[in-house]
Amino acid sequence: MYTLDNGEYLRLIPDEYTAQRMYGSNWVSLIHVYSQNDKSDFTFSAAHKTMR
Repeated sequence: MYTLDNGEYLRLIPDEYTAQRMYGSNWVSLIHVYSQNDKSDFTFSAAHKTMR
């Protein structure tokens, strides 16, 4: 899973615990699935650090 920063940069969320710390216990409901065709619209950036 990734976050989308500034509408352009994809940043990896390293694990479920970090996702929950960032977005709360209902983080799964916030997931948006993009198609493979959309992948070229974004730039991969630095991953988020694990919050453990």
